Amino acid sequence: MSNPVADGWKNYLHYFAKLGRKVDQMKENIDIQVGTKKSKETWNKTYKSVFLANNGWKFYELPGIRTCQYLATVQTKHGELVVHDGDSITYLGHNLWDVRKG
Repeated sequence: MSNPVADGWKNYLHYFAKLGRKVDQMKENIDIQVGTKKSKETWNKTYKSVFLANNGWKFYELPGIRTCQYLATVQTKHGELVVHDGDSITYLGHNLWDVRKG
């Protein structure tokens, strides 16, 4: 005699385990080539915030006159640096970035 609750949980956990493997596989398939150069807007339009955060970006919400303001920083070889909308950002590899004023 099977327990429907236990079987339900088993199926639930099995489904999310498979889903987790698929997400990990997707992470491995997406690469940023070393030397890729784009503006901040283009990086944000091309990749999701979670992916950029996994590759050295940090995002902050600041309270202000508006509901929230969007602030992004990247890790450079000299430390964390705020990036502005017109800046040109190049991926150097190993979650390090180069920022040039645009």
